[in-house]
Amino acid sequence: MYSLIIIDDEAIIRNGLKKFIDWKSMNVQVVELFEDGKEAIEYLKSNDVDIVLTDIKMSDKSGLDVAKFIYKNKPMTKTVILSGYKEFEYAQKAIEYKVQHYLLKPTNFSKINEVFPKIVEELDSERQTEKIMPLLINQYVNDLSFGAITKKEDVYKRGEILGFESVLDHDCALLIYSIPDFNTFIDSNWSYGRERFNIALANFFTSKDQDVNYHSIFTDEDQFHVFAYAKANGKSDFEKVIRKEIKAISESVKSFLGLDIVIEKLVTFQNFYELATYNEKIFYGTTNSDTTNALNINVEVYRKIVRQYKLFFSKINECGKEDLISLVDSLFIQLEDTNIEFSKKVIIDLFANLSDKFSMIDMDIVVMTDGNMSYNNIIGMETTAGLQAYCYKMFDIMVDYIKNNRSDSSERVIEKALRYINENYYKDISLEDVANHVFLNSVYFCRFFKQKTNETFTDYITKVRMERAMELIDKGKYKTYEISDRVGYKSSKYFSRVFKQYTGISPSEYSKR
Repeated sequence: MYSLIIIDDEAIIRNGLKKFIDWKSMNVQVVELFEDGKEAIEYLKSNDVDIVLTDIKMSDKSGLDVAKFIYKNKPMTKTVILSGYKEFEYAQKAIEYKVQHYLLKPTNFSKINEVFPKIVEELDSERQTEKIMPLLINQYVNDLSFGAITKKEDVYKRGEILGFESVLDHDCALLIYSIPDFNTFIDSNWSYGRERFNIALANFFTSKDQDVNYHSIFTDEDQFHVFAYAKANGKSDFEKVIRKEIKAISESVKSFLGLDIVIEKLVTFQNFYELATYNEKIFYGTTNSDTTNALNINVEVYRKIVRQYKLFFSKINECGKEDLISLVDSLFIQLEDTNIEFSKKVIIDLFANLSDKFSMIDMDIVVMTDGNMSYNNIIGMETTAGLQAYCYKMFDIMVDYIKNNRSDSSERVIEKALRYINENYYKDISLEDVANHVFLNSVYFCRFFKQKTNETFTDYITKVRMERAMELIDKGKYKTYEISDRVGYKSSKYFSRVFKQYTGISPSEYSKR
């Protein structure tokens, strides 16, 4: 429910508003009543409130004083003013302080019943946006780092929508780090699961001097990927700043967790667009001593290409034609110095992976491309330009197919993901594990899962585990530590805490109910 405080110097009006309006039916709960704006402001200094309903004329602090305080300090709070005054000055100030509604006394209950459902609807929409926004930001940064957005206008337009408008031209960096003995630590020293570990690790990445913002993008096997950008531009050598901060972060991780952070890669850029268009070549050239003329492959770049396969699959399911074009362009830039035969092998490998993953959700890539997809067509290509054009054509046809069968494709992917979770909830599975199972990029899968189930991955797996735990408690033959282990928690203490958060009571209290 959304919280509401009512401020009015007349007790009969305060109490009447609380008593005679069916707030519950509007998903609103009155949490406090105040007779003056001064008391309300003091309360708001230490409490978050969703809606404030206030009289305008009071002895010490007026409703406009309250509205001004909210405007400056609580921008997410909605303000509704009740007033017996029609003066233009009051209404003008109310508009200046972003007051939602200006209602005239005597109080008309029907008017309140008309106005508040609209406010609740607006709050619902904003809360939904708040939940999805971190996922959209992660996908944006992920797309930047993998070359799924390469047009400057797209980099800036999407960045502005997500609140990056003031920093798009600031220094930024892509960091890849690893943790030696990571799996051993998770198995032996960490009781809260991989998903919680990833969250805990991301929380260490905060700027000591508040100069840098960090976004943990995703975890890939034993590597962690982080995007960072400067809050202010051109202050000093950004790479030097980043390395200094990472050293401090590494020391904190070592101190609290006993783990070492090893920087595998750190690349800095002058702005977001430079990151979006950054592509390393996969081919170093041939070695002078190699008489077979074998390719000298940049293994890290090849790993990136293989990771891009998942992003291709994700963008096909998302029907993102523009992003797919950018991905193809990025891929061929990375293949630029290779010969045509090697490029063919990579493209065949890409489509073989896509074919395999689509077959897992009972979809045939040959049918999806109306019979146009053929490895023989790829083998017969004589130029890189022809091979690239072939990729454009295949992805264009595949996206059109998905558009016409969108619900079917999405349902199959989500069913496969849910089935995997329901069959493996008792194991230490993470979001990355499930994303890998359905061959989706983990950042895309996170948002896709939320859209399709209206729950986050963490909320869903917690629900599955808690429902199963309640079933086991009802059987009456298992101890708490046994139930904890059976539903995927190594620590029975942590399990009990999660159980109480979910049900409101402890496992022992639940068994006695």
